[in-house]
Amino acid sequence: DFLENVYLSPNMKNYTLPTNNRNASSGYKTLSFGSKVNLSNDEGKILRFFTHWKNGVDRVDIDLSLELYDDNFCYVNTVGWHNMTGGKKFDTYHSADIVTAPDGASEFVDLNYMQARKFARYAVVCNAVYTGQDFKDINECFSGGMVRKNLGKDGEVFEARAVKTKFDLTQSGSNLN
Repeated sequence: DFLENVYLSPNMKNYTLPTNNRNASSGYKTLSFGSKVNLSNDEGKILRFFTHWKNGVDRVDIDLSLELYDDNFCYVNTVGWHNMTGGKKFDTYHSADIVTAPDGASEFVDLNYMQARKFARYAVVCNAVYTGQDFKDINECFSGGMVRKNLGKDGEVFEARAVKTKFDLTQSGSNLN
């Protein structure tokens, strides 16, 4: 049967619709590649973007970085292991580079979004596998965002109540933005 009248909630305007299930995530909220997520709210001023993974048979090195863009989608800066102080004026904190995770590991970038908003509007989470595997071949690998009150190593890496979105990294390829 053909669908004649379909109602889409205005909340769906920032989500891309998957054309198949290959890029579907079994995460907290299913996202397809290219979706936009609004993380701002009154629960805290710090956005924590995180990536978690666990080695399989081979060593896995995943690097998380955050790219910032202005209102016109012009590049502003990158905060990552290679530029940990690059986000100083944005009030950021990078957990540092972890190069192997036999028992599981997490990298994160904290961003004071009220401070960052003076310079940038969009934050793009970037994940890259530097040991050559495809994300689809890593048994345990996910990324997401949460809202926190404090910048840096205060508290736990993950605070379940603070997670706003979490998605599995299961795509082909070793670089995801």
